[in-house]
Formats: sequence, C-alpha cells, structure tokens
Amino acid sequence: MKASDHFLNGGKPLDLTIENFWQYHYANMYNQQEYIAEFLVGTALGETTPNNDYWRLWDVDYHFGDKTYRIEVKSTSYYHSFQDELYQGRTSEVRTFDIHKAYEEYQNKKTELRRNSDIYVFCLNVGRTAEESNPIDVSNWEFYLVTRENLESQLADENQKSISLSRVRALAGEKCSYLEIKSKVDSLIPTIKEKR
Repeated sequence: MKASDHFLNGGKPLDLTIENFWQYHYANMYNQQEYIAEFLVGTALGETTPNNDYWRLWDVDYHFGDKTYRIEVKSTSYYHSFQDELYQGRTSEVRTFDIHKAYEEYQNKKTELRRNSDIYVFCLNVGRTAEESNPIDVSNWEFYLVTRENLESQLADENQKSISLSRVRALAGEKCSYLEIKSKVDSLIPTIKEKR
C-alpha cells in the first residue's frame, strides 16, 4: 500500500488515505520508539524491506556475502511521553532490555527454546525530556552491539529474561552512532561461530 491509497466504501474511494491513518495512529513518535529503532538499524544496514511479519523472531535480515544474518533490535529510553503527567517529568535511571528465549518456530513447543538471532543491537534514546529525546533525531540514540554467543556466555543464568543497560555497555564495549552500525556489524560477523 502507498500513503496516497484511499480507504474504500463498496469499492468507491473515500476522502481518507493511508497517510491520514498513519497521521492519526502514529502521530506521537515517542510512542513508536521500538519501531523507530528497528527502522534505524535496518536502514543503517541498507536493509529497507520492512519486517511485516509481526511474529517473526528477529527484526532485520542482514545480507552479508552469501549469507543472511538475523539481527534482533531491542530499545529503551529514559523519556516516555506518558511520564510528564504521571511522574512530573522524573525519569528512571534503571534501563533494561528483554532478551528472553523463544521457540525456534513461533509458539511451536516442539521446537527448541532459544535466542534466535546472530547479533543483538541494543538501542538507547538518551534524552531526559521531550525536547532532548526527539526519536527521529539519530544523534539522540546510542547503539550497543553484541553477538548472541557473547551475550549468552556472559549471562548468570541461561534462561535470563532481561539484561540491564550497564551490563549491555560492559558487553558491547564502545557505543556506536547510527552511521557506525554497519561497520560494527560487519566487524562482528567474523566472530560468529554458530550462525542461527
């Protein structure tokens, strides 16, 4: 579908477009940070085909040489649009990322329960206020990249469901900017011993 496509009534176009729907539903970009992070990582890697399969167990297919690597994107932020009202602008310093295992085939309990990606990209929007955390300004994001093997080798419990930002920073070493994501992923690929 294109932004200019119209909603229909019995096959006749209404004065409502897909763009109108997007503006109605997605106008608050602060509530879309998870999807923005996925979009940023995908475009940084040159992968512009959207992941339209909501149930897929990873976010981006990265084509490198003759192989395709699975990239999982996890995101968090200090600022959330609801907090102004609920928390009088206070932010929590505790940031975590979900890293739970999933069945190799979605909800198929006959398959192996595991982490299904080759590389994890942990994305942090660093702004503490609405003005500082505009999610469409890539300079407000930090990216931390970790291979699945490195992640799993450092977990205290193999079934651990989340990981703290401080632990992610320790595992990843240096943060990346948006423009550095591709070169960092490319440098991690040779270290992957077992591709998913």
